[in-house]
Amino acid sequence: MCKGEANMAAWCLVSFAYAAGMLLLRLVFKLLKLVFKLLRLVFKLMKLIIIRIFIITKLIFSLLKKVLCRNRTTIETETETLSKQNNYPSQEQARFDHASVLQIGRIKLEVVGGNIVDEKTDAIVSIRNGVVEKAVKQAGGPALKAEMQKLDGSSKIAVTSGGNLKFKVIHVVTPKFKNESEVTETVLHLADLLELTSVSMPPFGTGNGGRSPTAVAPQIIKAVVNKVAQLSTLRHIRIVVFEPNVLSVFVQAFGAEKGTLPVQLLTTAPRFLDDLPPEWKRMLDAEFVRLVNLDASSMEFKEVAQRFNATAPNKVFKVERVQSVRLYKQYAIHVAAFKKKYKSTNPLERRLYHGTDAGKIATICDAGFNRNYSGTAVGTLYGQGVYFARDAKYSLSYAKGKKVLFEVLVLTGDFAVGNGTMRHPPSKSQENPADVYHTTVDSLQNPSIFVTYHDNQNYPAYLIHFE
Repeated sequence: MCKGEANMAAWCLVSFAYAAGMLLLRLVFKLLKLVFKLLRLVFKLMKLIIIRIFIITKLIFSLLKKVLCRNRTTIETETETLSKQNNYPSQEQARFDHASVLQIGRIKLEVVGGNIVDEKTDAIVSIRNGVVEKAVKQAGGPALKAEMQKLDGSSKIAVTSGGNLKFKVIHVVTPKFKNESEVTETVLHLADLLELTSVSMPPFGTGNGGRSPTAVAPQIIKAVVNKVAQLSTLRHIRIVVFEPNVLSVFVQAFGAEKGTLPVQLLTTAPRFLDDLPPEWKRMLDAEFVRLVNLDASSMEFKEVAQRFNATAPNKVFKVERVQSVRLYKQYAIHVAAFKKKYKSTNPLERRLYHGTDAGKIATICDAGFNRNYSGTAVGTLYGQGVYFARDAKYSLSYAKGKKVLFEVLVLTGDFAVGNGTMRHPPSKSQENPADVYHTTVDSLQNPSIFVTYHDNQNYPAYLIHFE
């Protein structure tokens, strides 16, 4: 092959390769263009889908809102109709003062006006398929409604939590009981089994039952009288009446019934010397001291912790109620004696704090505070007695061995500024040396330290365990 022919062949080969490359490049560009078009279509399709989903979601929410508003209007209309039919007042109008009180043995029985869902108690009673149940359901929220749906329809009585409410709910089917006395006795028995100290109930039968309050009141009182000897923990029963017209009739009937009770069952003293606090657990005859661990969800625990945390930031994880029969009765005698002649505007009794060594806690619970230990921990700057602090934070440093403080009921009465030489409070006047102050303090204007000089002038009410 000549040189010219070789060059021609090479040129042809290069031209062919160039043409093939350009063709391939065009195909690639067309393919990319097609891919981009497909991507644009996909994005458009996704955009349409998202818009459709948004529109559908908005439509669903709009429909739900209409349904909910319609239901709410229906509920409000039904509630308003029920209120008109039963002459119910507003919640503000339904708040009354205590109307009538009976002390039957250790049981305090009250008739009060108000809304039962606003009660501060361990449990309330709700009547199934009644007006009260509707109010309880609404206040208890979804959690209570869910529990109520699971209740056995054949049961006379059942108990649930309160949902949003801070107490248990006892549900009763009143038509399944013979009379108001039987339903009341059954409720009281269950409340006692649950170790409740208080229960609030509506006046059974006076609503949809159509019963007269004058007929219902004796039945309820009869039930309490029948059960009083069998109840171990229950101490406070409240009959909560929503309708003012029923309340007035019920109170009159309640008052009239009081005169028919056996005299030995009635007590009127707020702190009866032969009785113990209503919240105490039952104690054996040979049991003189008992420490009762309070439920952290109970109102009693929360109140003790709240008082403690008013001045001390430490977390309270345990509270024990000190039940000492002998110490309490000795203290009650002092309270009664003080009240007979106390005329000052100063508080007669205060809740104060006392910190001590862990080894002395059991002795204090059993025998009370001993003045012989005066000065061993805090000195005798304000007198040679037993020291108590107004603020929990002051006593924290004296809780040695264990992080435990006593909350103490102290008869502080009238006080004078103390000093280290005092072995008893000073006299109020030279004319009457026997008329002495009850305690000595660090300051008259703002006392924060109180010193007592009589061993029965204080009662160790609670042991507070803190972190």
